[in-house]
Amino acid sequence: MIKRAFTAIAVMLVLLTILFTTACGAEEQSTNELNVYMLNPDDSVKSLVSSYKGENGTMSVNVEVGVTSPEMEAGDAVKLLNTRLMSDDGPDIILLDGINPENYIGSGQLEDLSKIAEDNSQIILPLGDKDDKIYYIPVSFAIMEELSSSGADADFSDIERYVQSLKADNLKSGYINDNAIICYKKEIEPEIIKNNGISEEDLRAFYENIKELKDVTFWDEEFVKNSLCKLSLDPGNMMIDGSTEYTEICNGTISATRGYVTQIDALQTISSMEDEGILKAQTIKIDDEYSYIPTCVLAVNANSKHKKEAMEMIEYLLSEESQQDMVDYSGFLPVNRKVLKKSLEESEESDGYYNGLHYVSKPFSEEKINEIMLMTDNFKYECNSDSFLMEIIMLPAQRYANDEISLDDAVDQAMSKLKIYLAE
Repeated sequence: MIKRAFTAIAVMLVLLTILFTTACGAEEQSTNELNVYMLNPDDSVKSLVSSYKGENGTMSVNVEVGVTSPEMEAGDAVKLLNTRLMSDDGPDIILLDGINPENYIGSGQLEDLSKIAEDNSQIILPLGDKDDKIYYIPVSFAIMEELSSSGADADFSDIERYVQSLKADNLKSGYINDNAIICYKKEIEPEIIKNNGISEEDLRAFYENIKELKDVTFWDEEFVKNSLCKLSLDPGNMMIDGSTEYTEICNGTISATRGYVTQIDALQTISSMEDEGILKAQTIKIDDEYSYIPTCVLAVNANSKHKKEAMEMIEYLLSEESQQDMVDYSGFLPVNRKVLKKSLEESEESDGYYNGLHYVSKPFSEEKINEIMLMTDNFKYECNSDSFLMEIIMLPAQRYANDEISLDDAVDQAMSKLKIYLAE
């Protein structure tokens, strides 16, 4: 009788073990397939993350895009993503470029990546850590530059002074979209974040200045929507378009512009032209602090059933090997400082044609390398814009600049949506 009882207990323990193992497996399962979500389409990012094959070379990475057409608004795509995350139907990895991570962090929807950050001490760490934890890590980065010809007296203090300084000397500015959106990132977004809002007076003045900026822009172009969230929905740009308008300054086509530097070769050309006195360049600061734009920003869905594999993928993309491959094949600025410094030190004289301009870029000087590395050590402002918020402010700006709506209507539309956004 006792023997049968022990046998029954043993059987029950085996069954409980099987049930427990099955239950745990439902929460986290090994896989050869990872799902990655990006808000806006980008062939460079897709190629980068899709190239990951895992330790055994059998991993498959599926990349899905939220904004599927220029007509679709980023806010609608984000709402669809939120619905999926709430129903545990979300992707394994979320690319946070253009997505505000704060709500996801607050609701516990992102996995803690602090251990990965600790194991990769050479990387440029995100500044938005919460409770001494890190919930997202970029693979690359970009900086914003203010460029002008050596003889131009362009005032980049703010958008109003910039426009007036160009008008005073009858000078022309570069692309309306890059200039308008960088002004938004430098002047408007920080104010909204700091003060949890913006006054109608300040917003009205910003819209009026954007319209005047359009008047001093050399290019006969509309202020277009498809450059708002991603800054360009054209594929192949690592979430933002690297500017090449420094060549137009050298040609005398324009006198000043704001732009993005996303690749080492562009940074080299600008540095070389600056050293030769062809143009003036300065990295944009926000609140007098060095700022940067994290790109290919990776986060892991806390409810993913494949967190182990997702973590391994991020670890690989941050490794020296992967970061060097990214530099070698695409030239994007790596977050690994060791790889970045090595790439700067190994720069060579480059003979090329840029928008019809023949120019020989000199290698980075030791002084310039030290300056760049010092800057990356002192990034204090992370300019990872919320596409939803940017649309709220910039879509009415676009419509007003293009004479589709009045200034009053533009301000009313933005303020109404902004109040709802800030209350959510």
